[in-house]
Amino acid sequence: MIHLLILVFFFSSLSSADDPRVSRSCLDGRLTVDLTTEFPFEGRIEVGECTVNGNGSRNTQLMIPFVDLDGCSLTHEKSLSSFSSPVSIHFHRALILDSDLSLDVSCFTNPSEYSLVLANHRGDSVEKAVFGDPYQLMIADGKEDAVNEVQVISCTAYGKKSSVELISSCKRVRKSDIPLNKSSIFTFDKMFRLSDSPSRIFVECYYRLCQGECPKECSTNPTSSVSTFIEVVEGNMNSTRPAPLPSSSSSSSSSS
Repeated sequence: MIHLLILVFFFSSLSSADDPRVSRSCLDGRLTVDLTTEFPFEGRIEVGECTVNGNGSRNTQLMIPFVDLDGCSLTHEKSLSSFSSPVSIHFHRALILDSDLSLDVSCFTNPSEYSLVLANHRGDSVEKAVFGDPYQLMIADGKEDAVNEVQVISCTAYGKKSSVELISSCKRVRKSDIPLNKSSIFTFDKMFRLSDSPSRIFVECYYRLCQGECPKECSTNPTSSVSTFIEVVEGNMNSTRPAPLPSSSSSSSSSS
């Protein structure tokens, strides 16, 4: 996996044997805060308005879907593909103790020269999509003189708990296929909603950067990933829409 996982150790008034261990990861469309304690934990973990209570086990997890970034006080830095948030760990469900912990957690992907862009029928980049209208998901190259090819290994759309695979097999992007440094990798013939997150979708794609021409065989080792949010809004469903774009790649896209 490209996502970085950092283990954070805390020092408190407890003995070193009792020090809790906290780690975090950004995978599968969510931020996971993982607390491991020496003894059963019955306190609570808070991130913004999102809370989980310990159930007496030594391992407690709080999982925050990226689509819930507002309510859970997640900060998204698009240029760095990073998420960060303050986290509070309370060792009692009702009391505030001097041994409670407060920290900032963040996670990010390796810097990428590529980005993920949603485009309308005119090819214009948009951040909001009208429910039921056609759109293209495009991968954009930040370098005008780049000569490498790219294998898009997979793309997934995430809601709060649900997910849908947009691309499940390799799609090769040739440089000759990238006018204006953007290439369509998936077509939404009609923009959909996810039932558990009707107004926001988080899309993440893993890709492999090839030195020169990519092989036809799909790689299992991605170089990095790119992601974007799609805000799904209501439009005038009775208005005349442009004809749907030809479908470039469905969830069964194959390498070319």
